[in-house]
Amino acid sequence: MRATDAPIAVQAMVAPGSGEIRALAASRGDGAHGLPQGSTAMAYTLAAAMAGGMRADDGLPRSGPYQAAGREAFTDCEGDQVADPALTVVDARDRSDGTFVTLRAGARDALNTFFMRLEERIGLCETVRTARALGLTRPGGVPVSEYEMFTLGVNDVDTVTVAGTYATLAAHGLRCAPRAVKEVRDASGKVLHALAPKCERALDPAVADAVTGLLRTGGLGRDAAGIADRTNEPRSAWYAGYTPDLASAVSLGFPDVPVRHGLAETSIGGRRYDVVDGAAIPGPIWRASMAEALRGVPESAFAAPDEARFGGCRLACAPK
Repeated sequence: MRATDAPIAVQAMVAPGSGEIRALAASRGDGAHGLPQGSTAMAYTLAAAMAGGMRADDGLPRSGPYQAAGREAFTDCEGDQVADPALTVVDARDRSDGTFVTLRAGARDALNTFFMRLEERIGLCETVRTARALGLTRPGGVPVSEYEMFTLGVNDVDTVTVAGTYATLAAHGLRCAPRAVKEVRDASGKVLHALAPKCERALDPAVADAVTGLLRTGGLGRDAAGIADRTNEPRSAWYAGYTPDLASAVSLGFPDVPVRHGLAETSIGGRRYDVVDGAAIPGPIWRASMAEALRGVPESAFAAPDEARFGGCRLACAPK
């Protein structure tokens, strides 16, 4: 990214288990604005599904574009029916094969239609509650809105918050509020006030580790997990992920204009893009910066998912 590029890239790095904000940068401006989260919100739906008893090879039939059968398909936490039967959701790209998609395959390919059906199965409110428990809010701490397409990341959020939710997964479900200050010292270096982390249990550790197992990815030469935004006709592009030692989120878009531009036919870094998704620019930014931030840090491994609890299928197995 260049400071002269029209869109803005923003990145935050947060330490799991403490919430320390290790880095915050923007290609220009202060980077404090929110953007639609896109596919990186799918991690919360996976967590809600596994907390509800689903396993890695449980799944759903694949049946083309998604439309809710009626308004009752999605109910928010106030009990209101919020589905829009006129809304149609499709996939920008689909690498799944066959007529059945497992949680494992759906997470790998970030399939919009799969996650809409998964959210309908486990419940909109359950998904929202899980996201909130992990620390998701809109900018300024405003509660996220409970839309039918919540799982597709329609809420505007900021990178520090998203990195913080992924740090919660990396810390086995321990949520620590992101913080910029650890201690206050005087001119001599004496510590006048130390600020302890504000942490609480947000998710069953076994569930968090099972979600990590679904999100594992390569490219860093060490254990890492993440999701690239792959929504259709994106108004923003994201990559969010983590290692056991560091979580990070990268967003790209136009947060400083009244009418949001799409990321199509855009020049970025001296190159012309027909369309930009999370794998095109945020992903490479994430990998390069995480590799540099972790240089010299001893490698540590993710906890292995509990296969007895989360392996195979139980509630929704592929038809034989």
